[in-house]
Amino acid sequence: MRKPVDLKSGILAFSFVLPDMTMVGRSRTIGVRCLVALHLLLCMLGARAEVSWTPPQKQWLASHPEISVGMVLAPPYVQVDSKGGYQGLSLDYLNLLQQDLGVTLKPVVVASEEELERLGLARKIDMALGVEQFPVRLRYWLFSESYLKVANKLVMRSGKNRVESPEALSREVLAVPQNAQVARFLERNYPELKQVPTANAVVSLQKLATDEVQVAVLDRAQALYWLQQPQHATLQVGGDAGFQSLLRVASRDDWPELNEILDQALADLPRDRVMEIEARWIRTDQREWWEHPFFWGALACLSLAIALLFAVMAMKNRRLSDQTQLQLRQLESELLARQKLSMALSHTQFSVDHSPIGILRLHWDGRIQYANQAICADLGLELPVLMTRRFQEIDPAFTDANAEWLAYWNGLRRQHFRNYECELRRNDGSLFPVEVHACHQAYEENEYLVLFMTDISERNRIRRALEESEARFRELANHVPGMVFQLRQPEGAATAELAYLSEAGAALCGYPADYIRSNPAHLQSIVHPMEVAAFRESLTVAIAEGTGWNWAGRIVTDRSEVKWVDLKASLRVEADGTRIWDGMAWDITANKRIEQSLGESRLLLRELAAHHEAVREREKASIAREVHDELGQVLTAMKIETSVCEMALGEGQPALAQRLAGLKKLIDRTLQISRNVVTALRPPALDLGLLPALEWLTQRLQERLELQCVLEIDPDVQDIDEARGVILFRIVQEALTNVARHARANWVLIRIRHEDSGLSLLVEDNGCGFDTESISRTFGLVGIRERVWMLRGTLEIDSAPGAGTRIIVKIPHAGESQ
Repeated sequence: MRKPVDLKSGILAFSFVLPDMTMVGRSRTIGVRCLVALHLLLCMLGARAEVSWTPPQKQWLASHPEISVGMVLAPPYVQVDSKGGYQGLSLDYLNLLQQDLGVTLKPVVVASEEELERLGLARKIDMALGVEQFPVRLRYWLFSESYLKVANKLVMRSGKNRVESPEALSREVLAVPQNAQVARFLERNYPELKQVPTANAVVSLQKLATDEVQVAVLDRAQALYWLQQPQHATLQVGGDAGFQSLLRVASRDDWPELNEILDQALADLPRDRVMEIEARWIRTDQREWWEHPFFWGALACLSLAIALLFAVMAMKNRRLSDQTQLQLRQLESELLARQKLSMALSHTQFSVDHSPIGILRLHWDGRIQYANQAICADLGLELPVLMTRRFQEIDPAFTDANAEWLAYWNGLRRQHFRNYECELRRNDGSLFPVEVHACHQAYEENEYLVLFMTDISERNRIRRALEESEARFRELANHVPGMVFQLRQPEGAATAELAYLSEAGAALCGYPADYIRSNPAHLQSIVHPMEVAAFRESLTVAIAEGTGWNWAGRIVTDRSEVKWVDLKASLRVEADGTRIWDGMAWDITANKRIEQSLGESRLLLRELAAHHEAVREREKASIAREVHDELGQVLTAMKIETSVCEMALGEGQPALAQRLAGLKKLIDRTLQISRNVVTALRPPALDLGLLPALEWLTQRLQERLELQCVLEIDPDVQDIDEARGVILFRIVQEALTNVARHARANWVLIRIRHEDSGLSLLVEDNGCGFDTESISRTFGLVGIRERVWMLRGTLEIDSAPGAGTRIIVKIPHAGESQ
């Protein structure tokens, strides 16, 4: 439950403050204490505590996360907004209840009270908002306490006399909403009045507009809403009907917990929000006098005036003592300020005396009035000795002491300050460089020169070393066999500028370095026209991604000579965000020519190897035919002759017949060996094409090893030339030989696909696999690699111990290379 605000306790706390104000001698903070007490009082009146539910209530709400709420479509309680949704007084109350209950209240809008009752009887809604309590409804609804009282008004035509109460009516006919408590009230108290029951306010106003009735009874909210509509501009609101409708929340009679929760939630609704909702939709200013903001504003102003009055009285009584204390504090402040000033002066003097920068204060004639320790140490003089000197004596620039000094003095009087570098003479006669900041100072009637001098011997040494280092770098860069350059891109800039270019670049491109540095476009002008796009793209990528710049291409010299150059630049970023590319470009024309010659040699070697392979295949085919034709015929003839001899002997010589039978077996074995030799040299299936040859090869392998072979070949593959087909067959044969010897596999896939880039060959098995690094140079893999190389293709071997092996061969179309 929300704890109600204890108004009496707040006022009692405020009353304890007021007697304390009369105690004048306490402190001047009485007024502040009054204001704080007043603020606490107003905060207590406006505070809203959180609603706390009992454990059973929390459990019930948790088990009912969504509750359907029925409402009748009756403006301004429920009306359709411009977006097609619903708004109104009842929906605002529904939102307040939803915030306190912590569950979802789902609105169900119906057209009439009868439909609302039907939904309630059918248990299709769990509660109804904005209904009146009738005895008949108590059979299926539980009603909460009333949360809104709405007066009923008499509405009539504007041209007629304004009716202030039902007593002023006699023969007029009244339009009264049916099933409303106001109808029963009028029937019970004014039985002589004739009533016409209507379904809703719209019907009542229509009957009033058509003169079917003379007076319509509407509640204040509906009357104010409908009389604002243009179609009812001829109507006016009269007096009060003498009855206030009590709007309640009805809930299911089988959910008594919900009725108890609703009573608690309605009692805890914040009064300011309720008044805001009523003011928005009913625009009523009928509030209790103690609820009106003006009352609390007046109370706050009165309390503030009383607090200020007591504060002023207390301050008047303490005025004399305050003045005395003020004078004492002023004296103390002045003394403290003098002490602080003296301390600050001591600190300043200490800082000046021990400053690492030499400081001199000079009179108009050059006499030294003040010198700190740093300048004394730099000059090698004690302070008393230095105070006897003039500045003209330690600065050798003043050769004519008087004239030049006066010119120096007058110049500073006009300029007030001046920065320059000079040399001072030490006590031993040596000179050292200083940077001087001279200022003219006028104090009362005296004028001085204050000189701040910094020894720059180390800075000059570093500057000279830097200049020497830069000179050495330039000399080194100019003798490097290439073009040294530097690009600089300040932070926020879109492009990089050429900051440095070595003179040795002229030997590379023929143009002087000054010519290229004078215009950034000159650097691109020496790039070969066919290389400009790649040159710009590489530079753009380096700038956009913040990486090094690498480019290799051709340039055109001043003599129209084409050279190949290799350009590389590394990136570094300075503290201010500037990005710098330091790089070098050198001539690689000779390397390119060697590379081109090497490529031509490789191409020639590949063609020679392919030719050699073709010759070998032809030789194998020739030998196979000779073996098949010649040796086969001889062996066949021998077998025939042996059979004839065997027949001629008959059965008389069994020993000789046995030897002839052995000879026949030997001839058969020799025939089989010759067939195997012919097949090994060149399978006859190769003469039919690649597909029949591979089918013969896989079938033979399956018969020998019981190895499942899957062959997938695109139809277009049959169109390749014989030489390439033979090499592909030999590659597959070599791969299957390796599978049979080493893989210990029971399944192998051979797939040949025709792709846009050429032919793709895949040989995959589920065998034991191997380490590709350790046995990449075996004879079988070398043979495959050599044949792929002949076809200008690529070979990829993917294998690992226990993971099988995949051999992928990519072969370009005839006349292409990868």
